[in-house]
Amino acid sequence: MLLYPIEALKTQIQTRQRPKHPLQLINGLLGSAAGMFPSGFLFFFAYEPIKLLLSQLDPAADPAGLALLAVRIASAALSMAVCGLMQIPSDVVKTRVQSGAAATTSHGFAQLWLEGRGPRGLYLGAGAWLALHVPRVALTYVIYEYLRAGYASRIVPRAVLAHWESAAIGGACGMMHGFLLSPLDLVRTRLMVRPRLGPGAELAAPRSGWAEAAHIVREEGPLALLLGAPHRMLWMAARGAVFFGTLE
Repeated sequence: MLLYPIEALKTQIQTRQRPKHPLQLINGLLGSAAGMFPSGFLFFFAYEPIKLLLSQLDPAADPAGLALLAVRIASAALSMAVCGLMQIPSDVVKTRVQSGAAATTSHGFAQLWLEGRGPRGLYLGAGAWLALHVPRVALTYVIYEYLRAGYASRIVPRAVLAHWESAAIGGACGMMHGFLLSPLDLVRTRLMVRPRLGPGAELAAPRSGWAEAAHIVREEGPLALLLGAPHRMLWMAARGAVFFGTLE
């Protein structure tokens, strides 16, 4: 919730919109927060038990730790896919509100139904969302846990890190994948708001992620794929620092 204005500004840059007033940067905040709780519950409901179960692997049978690494990737990726059941509808409406395509959260939901999309409208850009967030969360958790283990064993001789150290490692992870996955985030944003972009586009047929990326490159140039990248890096670095610092 604290980082919502940064995400809103990033979305407006990606859709080439300008906020009409500062309060627009927090428009839809409560609706977004309401969607975070059930999606967060679903993620950890799946992630922690899977991780705990697979962490019981015998280290002697996996001296390189490759099986444990694969387990962590799989548990994080699968958990994010489960989380998407609640998170994707929330993100679709939130993105439309942030971009100005919808005035409020309730307007965003009603808009999707009035466009004749029904429940399917709540999952606009679902493929791009999964392509973005499944590798993001898998990379973040794996990189964080291994950086943390390396830091604790080689730099500081203690198993328990201070909160600021966990936050710093989480922030570094967030900044890295924030930049690397910016093109996917742009495609996801454009797909979610596309029905409201351009004249007569309200009932436009949805595009695939590849088709949307090709359209952006053709119409706006390759560098357009990095629209909002600095804001996304800042947002993901702060998010990673807050999340992992609080989690630890």
